[in-house]
Amino acid sequence: MNEAVGLREIFNIIKKEYLIIIIITTFMVFLGAAISYFMPPVYQAKTDLLVNFKAEGVESKDISTVEIETNLRLIETYKYILNSTRIMEKVAEKTGSKEKPEQLAKKIEVISNSDSQVITLKVEASSQKQAVKLANSTAEIFKTEIKSLMKIDNVDILTGAKIVNKGRPVKPDPVIYMVIFLCIGVFLSFIIIFLKETIFTKFDSQEKIEQAFKLPSLGVIPVISDKPKRSNGLFDREDRFNKMLPQLNPYSAVTEAYRAVRTNVQYTISQEDAQTILITSSHPGEGKSLTAANLAICLAMDHMETIFVDLDLRKGVGRQLFHIPLRKGVTTYLEGMATIEEIIVKTNVSNLSFIGTGPLSANPAELLSSEKIDIMLETLQESYDLVIIDTPPLVVSDAVVLSTKVDGCIFIVNAQKTKVDQTVKSIQKLKKVEANILGVVLNSGKESKRTSYYY
Repeated sequence: MNEAVGLREIFNIIKKEYLIIIIITTFMVFLGAAISYFMPPVYQAKTDLLVNFKAEGVESKDISTVEIETNLRLIETYKYILNSTRIMEKVAEKTGSKEKPEQLAKKIEVISNSDSQVITLKVEASSQKQAVKLANSTAEIFKTEIKSLMKIDNVDILTGAKIVNKGRPVKPDPVIYMVIFLCIGVFLSFIIIFLKETIFTKFDSQEKIEQAFKLPSLGVIPVISDKPKRSNGLFDREDRFNKMLPQLNPYSAVTEAYRAVRTNVQYTISQEDAQTILITSSHPGEGKSLTAANLAICLAMDHMETIFVDLDLRKGVGRQLFHIPLRKGVTTYLEGMATIEEIIVKTNVSNLSFIGTGPLSANPAELLSSEKIDIMLETLQESYDLVIIDTPPLVVSDAVVLSTKVDGCIFIVNAQKTKVDQTVKSIQKLKKVEANILGVVLNSGKESKRTSYYY
């Protein structure tokens, strides 16, 4: 069963990344063809030599088996002599080649079978004419030198090399190069896909989240829209406000995605008996506050008395999201300058209230560790069905401190920005203090085809 799941996952990855395979493989095939086209051609010529001892006054039919075996043993010696410096020097002199004997020897391949008296010379050169000349010259010089060296005449030229009118180069072979580069392209494609899915992976599916962190996925929120941004890359006030659920099409894929997340959250909190929910993420810019605010709105729309508490005392954006002018908030209460009731504001959404950060404080971590935070959360639980708390990302310790004071945490992951190692470290911080992580919401994920219709 596990093997079947593994194969299915591999198939799904290949199906998803098929464009990478096609593009890289096609590029490598064309590269192989181009390399073979621009490489200098190599032509080949072949000549065969017959080793056959001839004794003076003896007919060939009277040659004994012993003499034939002697010829066969001589072939190994002849193969060495063929590539010797003596022969190559004479070949260079006859052909007018300026190459050294060692270089000429590399162009000549000497081939013989163990039970054959035939020696084949295969010669490669930059032109067919040069290959033929080199092959024939080597054969002729070898035949002459054997008479002088061995004092026997047992070598005949069986087949001489000839110039063919339509002779084609033996190297490079475009087909071979294209096949080799095709294999290289496929291999490189799989290496790139492997690196992308492991080292450089991003979370673009619920399955990846569940496999990586062994945490339930509560849903996927697609990219809402491309709004103008400031030069520093941060959303301005109107950008954030326009991404709130009341401003979106109630039948859009984004709205349906939030409803799906709401259903999963409601089921989870009913199982966990959770009432105070903390929302956090690894780094800024992952859509944590927007997702928390829209989740609170979605829960309130389902007739649940909900309050959104902005406890990001460093860079809270709750007032901008809900267009709340009141500057009183959590810090005002914690510093004893207001009661809990005085900092609660009703929003334009039915069943949804809001508490802002208040004036920013120089020591937010110390304020969030105070007993007054515990009192505030207990008081809000008595008046509301759900308390949604937006906190700073886990680059600071605020969310870790607060995670021990709430019933559960929801972790936000951005499909386009969040990296595996960052998320693993952040989740470990929460697990170290035994925080109850209810699940993960994938933000800016791919829109599901199943939610792209209107019913």
